[in-house]
Amino acid sequence: MAGKVFVNYRRRDAMGDARGIYRALVQKFGERGVFMDVRDLSPGQEFDAVIASELNQSDVLVSVIGERWSDILAERTATSAQDLMRGEIATALVRNMVVIPVLIDEAILPASEHLPKDIQGLVAREKHRVRDKHFDSDVAVLIAAIEARRKERQSVGTTGAAQRRVALVIGNGRYQHAAPLVNPTKDANAIANMLATLGFDVVKGLDLDLKSMGDVQAIFESKLRSKPDVALVFFAGHGLQVKGRNYLLPIDAQIEAQAHLPRTVQFNHLLEPMAEVAGASLVFLDACRDNPFTRNLAKALGETPRGTGVVRGGLARMERVAGTFIAYATAPDKVAFDGKGNHSPFTAALLKYIRTPGLSVADLMIEVRNEVIHETGGQQEPWDQSSLRTRFCFVTAILGEEEPKRDVITVSPEKSSTPFVSRAKLSLVVATLTAILVSIAAVTLTESKVITIVDVPSMVTVVLASVVITVTAVQVWLTKKRP
Repeated sequence: MAGKVFVNYRRRDAMGDARGIYRALVQKFGERGVFMDVRDLSPGQEFDAVIASELNQSDVLVSVIGERWSDILAERTATSAQDLMRGEIATALVRNMVVIPVLIDEAILPASEHLPKDIQGLVAREKHRVRDKHFDSDVAVLIAAIEARRKERQSVGTTGAAQRRVALVIGNGRYQHAAPLVNPTKDANAIANMLATLGFDVVKGLDLDLKSMGDVQAIFESKLRSKPDVALVFFAGHGLQVKGRNYLLPIDAQIEAQAHLPRTVQFNHLLEPMAEVAGASLVFLDACRDNPFTRNLAKALGETPRGTGVVRGGLARMERVAGTFIAYATAPDKVAFDGKGNHSPFTAALLKYIRTPGLSVADLMIEVRNEVIHETGGQQEPWDQSSLRTRFCFVTAILGEEEPKRDVITVSPEKSSTPFVSRAKLSLVVATLTAILVSIAAVTLTESKVITIVDVPSMVTVVLASVVITVTAVQVWLTKKRP
């Protein structure tokens, strides 16, 4: 479903030509398919609000450039005067709309170094020239170009399949030194499946210990070597902040002192590699849950997690990193709910709106924020920070056919999630019971003369052999029980 064609022009430059182009576009796309301020604004309407609204509804901006365009631009830039035309072009470039510079007769577009930074991208766009002597035929070529560009974007599919998209999704819930969380693995599974349908090459990890988190990070970084257009990280589980830095916790984390932080994954170690190579880096952190790790560490340092010391509740605001978008389940220094349903409030809202066609990731978070505030009675308010340089939509257009779902690589811990101490205790109990039972049985059978054991060493050998066989069987059973 195409948006509108927005006609961008200067009244002191090429207004007559802009009107002629507008009429031709209306004839092709209809009055509702084209916007030009002098034609479509009614008396009394708020100009800036209407322009912003119309740009939001447009997918193509035709910038009409006459012979005086450059002089007027330089004049307004020098005097810092408001320049609506420049603002419209800058907005269209940021939103990654189809932008077509239309040069009237002998007009020339200046080199990028002679343009303000926010519209330098105009120079890289394919230009079309409209000459007075060949006006009708030149405008017909322009219309064909608009249709062709729209088809190119639609051929990307609903998911933007022409983009190279990679994602790392982690859900940790079965913590060994804290009460388990119900929803993180379900959240991660749902997000991973959704991203796969949206054209992402997904690496997924569930209930990962520290070693496995390193393994899954290595796989993800190998995919980053292809320099993807979009890279995404989603984490659900426990996290904490210390001295303004955020740490994501594996299921075997035991944090009772600041020296234990190497047992976690510092979030910057995930963000920095993707920000260096990806066109856009997106992060969704559903890791602001209240947890005992924060309380234990704060207690060890003589602080309270709700205070203003080294350790604080929730996650911290990140330092600005170019080309990134970071979404938190709740505001900085606040805690979020795990949720009583199948998903946390944050993930449930994300899943609800992520497939909305044409919804930018910034607007997606507005919908998510309002949904979570409503669902939690105002107790939780998602928050985000962005330094994206282009507009990104998970779903770019409404089309009848979707791209095929991509495969999801799943990484699990190599060892059992049963704590080592618990396994050792269980093995010791089993060994003791086995030794007692075998000894009793051997003595009983010997006294009954069913069997004959000639000496004590033979008795010990029988008992030890039984213990070894039984403990080995228990260990094999425990290994098969791991997730």
